[in-house]
Amino acid sequence: MDALTDVWQRIKLLYHNTRQPDKTLALKLKENPYHPFQRVGDQSFQLKRRYSIIFVSITLIVFCVSIMAGLVILGYQEEQYILWLTVLLMWACCLMWTFKNPREYLLDGEKEICTYRVGRKSVVVNYHNIYIRLRKSKSTGRRVQYQLIFNGQQLERQSITTRSTPNLQNLRKLGQQIAANLNINYFDELNMSRHHVIRHTRRNDVLDTLDEEGEMA
Repeated sequence: MDALTDVWQRIKLLYHNTRQPDKTLALKLKENPYHPFQRVGDQSFQLKRRYSIIFVSITLIVFCVSIMAGLVILGYQEEQYILWLTVLLMWACCLMWTFKNPREYLLDGEKEICTYRVGRKSVVVNYHNIYIRLRKSKSTGRRVQYQLIFNGQQLERQSITTRSTPNLQNLRKLGQQIAANLNINYFDELNMSRHHVIRHTRRNDVLDTLDEEGEMA
């Protein structure tokens, strides 16, 4: 019976994920109120993501090398095919190099700073410069689509919702809830809005880009 219940829950999650991303997010927040972050300390939260495109690039590299090796073994010397495969191989290598490192965000609620790390480089940003935002993503006919993102100064934007949805009110409520749980700012879709929730304002702090050892870059 437990197995059937688990299967049913997975089917519901898959349906919400493809058709109702706001409900998917609500379910995830019941399991983890800090989603997409994980709580790693009393006031510390971590988000670590690796782009799936890295696996696409690796697949392309293997494909190109295999085809080129096959052409050489079979004796084909068509320069046009070799040229296109070489270009594709170089493009795949560039993709793999660009996205080889996961993106890591660490929120320190005690110091009110966010450390963003990619490989050996890291950037420290004050809390007043990071936020959850409701963002207009696209319009389909008369329906405007929205999504939630985590972003900030010098940070790489991360999507919180898996897909866009027209359910503005639900996303707004969920975005405000996430921001409250993480103790960071929330910004609505419009630049000027009564739905903004500002918890942190600018301070006269000087922040620097650091290397892996914590020294000035």
